[in-house]
Amino acid sequence: MQHHNGDLADTQQEYWQRTYGAHPGMYGQEPSAPAVHATEVFHANGAKNVLELGTRPRRPVLRP
Repeated sequence: MQHHNGDLADTQQEYWQRTYGAHPGMYGQEPSAPAVHATEVFHANGAKNVLELGTRPRRPVLRP
């Protein structure tokens, strides 16, 4: 199945909206400690943009 980038982004957004709506406590109500720390480090170093390399369970995105 092929998607245009906009279509894929829309599909993903709809999925996560449904997931969060159905399970509002699944990921907690507050940011994780590592996320807070990363935000502080990025801010202290003047970062304006961050590229997140997401992964799927048991499937590394980056390989040596």
